[in-house]
Amino acid sequence: MKKLKNVGTGGSVRINTSFGYGNIIRGFGFVGNMEGVWDTWREMRKRRVEMSSVTLGCMAESLSSNADPDGGYELIREVLDDPATKPLVNAVIFGSVLKGFSHQKRFDRVWAIYQELINAGLQLSIVTFNTLVDACARCGEMGYVQGLLEEMDTQGIPPNVITYSAIIKGYCQENHVGRALQLMQEMQSNKNLRPDEHTYNTVINGCARQGLYDKGMALLDEMMKLGVQPTNFTLSVLVKLASRSRKTQEAFELCEKLSKKYKFRLNVHVHNGLIQACVARSTSVDLNRGLRILSNMVADRVQPDARTYSLLLRACIQYRAVEDAAGLLRAAHGLPGAHKVLEGAPRQMFQIRGGLPKDIVKEVIDGLKHCSNEALAKQLSAEITGKRF
Repeated sequence: MKKLKNVGTGGSVRINTSFGYGNIIRGFGFVGNMEGVWDTWREMRKRRVEMSSVTLGCMAESLSSNADPDGGYELIREVLDDPATKPLVNAVIFGSVLKGFSHQKRFDRVWAIYQELINAGLQLSIVTFNTLVDACARCGEMGYVQGLLEEMDTQGIPPNVITYSAIIKGYCQENHVGRALQLMQEMQSNKNLRPDEHTYNTVINGCARQGLYDKGMALLDEMMKLGVQPTNFTLSVLVKLASRSRKTQEAFELCEKLSKKYKFRLNVHVHNGLIQACVARSTSVDLNRGLRILSNMVADRVQPDARTYSLLLRACIQYRAVEDAAGLLRAAHGLPGAHKVLEGAPRQMFQIRGGLPKDIVKEVIDGLKHCSNEALAKQLSAEITGKRF
């Protein structure tokens, strides 16, 4: 924002080209400043700087990525209605709008725009088709995929790894792991295609959804034999797989083995998965194990997030571990009296910037009251209120 304020209207740097305006629009869009996006666009139009496809694409992307694909679509239609600017519009520009509607799960708009592109005879690319396939997967509309594949074949566009991965993701989300595995086999029979880490992670995650532990582990072995290196994301789905299969100890062993073998440090998401695996069980012993994970995280300089604390706090209330809950609540807000497992650690390593979300705090305070600790609940509420407001 500091740099952006120096350009355009009122700034010390004057922009004179469409390419320059496109970069500034994209910059404002990246930081979510829609007033800056529109002011820059209007200034460019007012100064009659010649528009380019790149600038229009930056504008459509900025609107769509900031939850306004309708605005992006309307802008494209305005450009299309002007004979002088109509040639600037291409399928790539529509791609941002398609992605925006897809993320909002508005599949009817995605499909209507696709039909519009086909009827207009615009040349589509593999990127456009991959966006459409991903929309089918994201919105649970896998019945449309075959038609897209047929259109790709008609236009002479072969599917790539991203296409297959998106279809596999859709099948896994619909719990059709068998279809996903069959598609992976088709990929492996094509010398030009090779399942990547994302593909394997998607199918392992599909196995986790259905508790198919042995199948998920077989995929991990296959993945490593092919030289596809697991990452923290892989570990997060493996922990989920082991947890849902009631194999908590195996989850810990996998994390230790793979992080050592491939020389990477567990991130907050993997740690949260391990905590969830512990507290999903029904004993205070597992809560203590979850608290040790928090201690190890901070010792390894991995900062806990709101989910870390919410998992542990809910478990504390469930097991009526009120003192543990109080220590965690104070730790998250950087208050004196942090939990003993964090003793000696720098406060900035375990404090949540801005504190925990109010709904989580309220849930814990109400839980303490239900545990017949109304005095402690009032005390903590006063401490947090004084800290945050």
